[in-house]
Amino acid sequence: MRGLVVLLVALVIHMIGFGMVIPVMPFLLRELGGDAAAQGFLVSLFSQVQLLSAPLWGALADRLGKARIVASGLLLSALGNAAACFSNSLFSLAVARAAAGLGGGTIGALQALVADLSPPERRASSMALFGMAFGAGFVLGPVLGGVAGNIAPRLPFLMAAAMSVAAAAVVTRIPVVRGVQWMFKLELGLLSVAVLFLNFSFIHV
Repeated sequence: MRGLVVLLVALVIHMIGFGMVIPVMPFLLRELGGDAAAQGFLVSLFSQVQLLSAPLWGALADRLGKARIVASGLLLSALGNAAACFSNSLFSLAVARAAAGLGGGTIGALQALVADLSPPERRASSMALFGMAFGAGFVLGPVLGGVAGNIAPRLPFLMAAAMSVAAAAVVTRIPVVRGVQWMFKLELGLLSVAVLFLNFSFIHV
């Protein structure tokens, strides 16, 4: 039960960091010469990379341990947010958001880890707690990001990076849990890469 509490705390911290960048993204885009279309593209890019990387993260989680993979994803998110803070073009910002989306692809492994750490008779309630932690972090994040954005528009990106690093440090305290191994298909990986490069081809620096 202690491991589950630790994991839910990490999820709240991470989601606060994720939500912090939302209020300031339009201001950063304006600074870099972007418009509403660029905003829509970056939001879509983050989600597409997250979607396409999820099967790979799931396969690695079964092989290497879910806690280790979740921590790796959180560190990738931190790297992406830190890179976004120092981006000086729309292309570099897109690469940063793609890196953050890649780290966000571990959300499935995180949810599976919640199930692994819960006894069978409490899994439904544990999933409900997962949803509450997810929502609580996402509610608090934009509020804190808006306040920090009034100090400096890029500050929330650094704070989000720090939040993800803190969440990764918390996750490393969870015991390694392994599930059934399965092979990630090469065809799906190649398709993911092709779609990612197709999206980057529409970026104008």
